[in-house]
Amino acid sequence: MADRHMFRAEWHDYNDGILFVTVCTKDKKHLFGTITNYEMHKNALGTIVEECIKAIPEHHPQVTIHNYVIMPNHIHLIIASPPCWQSRFHEHIIRNQRAFDNIMDYIDNNVARWEQDCFNLK
Repeated sequence: MADRHMFRAEWHDYNDGILFVTVCTKDKKHLFGTITNYEMHKNALGTIVEECIKAIPEHHPQVTIHNYVIMPNHIHLIIASPPCWQSRFHEHIIRNQRAFDNIMDYIDNNVARWEQDCFNLK
């Protein structure tokens, strides 16, 4: 990709802020576990992913993980960090408290909404 930042908001200062980030598995394969009865059952890899997420602030004290959810084929995080992003992930700039609260609710209820999730490729 010639310009790996071409999808960045020109009006946003990426040196500061809170972002909603989604990372999907390749081909949206269910690698992290399964959802049954509205509950995520992480497999060994899903457990490793969770341990890694929880360890991020230990390795990078300038980073705060506000919330996260591990789904069968993707993860969502609300993260505050200085700029350190690679090019191929989904991000959403959280502009205000209402947006922050909505995304917190989305993450908290993502497992319960798995049947309607756009990443659920049944």
